[in-house]
Amino acid sequence: MKYLFTTLAMSVILTANCQMVNKQYNQEHNKSIFNNENEIVATATDISIITKVIYNAIPDGYHITYTTSFIGKSVKDVEAKMNTKIDSLVKKVNSLKISRRIL
Repeated sequence: MKYLFTTLAMSVILTANCQMVNKQYNQEHNKSIFNNENEIVATATDISIITKVIYNAIPDGYHITYTTSFIGKSVKDVEAKMNTKIDSLVKKVNSLKISRRIL
């Protein structure tokens, strides 16, 4: 009986301590995120943009973002490569036959 009581007491103390640590972490985390509505946090290796977002179950449209690099001997050479790549991408998207819906 003595061991049962000791085990139960230790479990209650451990659970209470874990809940207190979790509550403190959540308070600090929420304070840093929601203190400003929009925030940009940058480090040497990454950038985070913190915003408030409204979820729209039926979106009005889609935006696709991708990154690519072009290397050339001149600005005109890079611009020609970029235009060729964008034209190729537009042709590929048009081949998907996605219908346009105007609201």
